[in-house]
Amino acid sequence: MTTSAKISAFIVEQLLDGETEIDVEHEENLLMTGVIDSLGVMRLVAWLELEFGLAIAPEDVTLENFMNVQAMSAYLSSKTG
Repeated sequence: MTTSAKISAFIVEQLLDGETEIDVEHEENLLMTGVIDSLGVMRLVAWLELEFGLAIAPEDVTLENFMNVQAMSAYLSSKTG
């Protein structure tokens, strides 16, 4: 499973309570559309740290890094090499 697919699956299963009718597009702005709120971002950050074994610095939790699945995947790639 790709990083993007893992992130999308977590969002649907954990943040959207398994709502299978909602499709999380990789380029969709999850913050502006209300799919993820600030609490959801914090849950997502905690999960990403556990899942990928890295520490995400508070200053890295920005709109640019967490606005959509594609941005999150790119951010993780930049941190994991």
